[in-house]
Amino acid sequence: RNMNNMAMKVNSKYSVKEVTDNSVVLEVTGTIAAAGKDSTATKSGIDMKGDTKGTMDIDRATGLAKKGTMEMNMKITTPGLSSPMDMKATITIEGKQQ
Repeated sequence: RNMNNMAMKVNSKYSVKEVTDNSVVLEVTGTIAAAGKDSTATKSGIDMKGDTKGTMDIDRATGLAKKGTMEMNMKITTPGLSSPMDMKATITIEGKQQ
């Protein structure tokens, strides 16, 4: 995946948390990091690492995500800065049927 023209390696693990007649709720955990020695971030000396955690509500009939929330925490070390940056983000997904 690319984030702002930076190749990122994302590993995700999906576990079934709950099953109902209409939905499957998944627990999602994962890691995210700058990808490889040819990544723009790596070439610039930037080290980016983090993790994600959240849930996804999947429609059983269509297999599409109805809603989801993910928390992302990243630590970014940049040459020239005296201390690393911590980035925290909440990612919200809302699916719509047409």
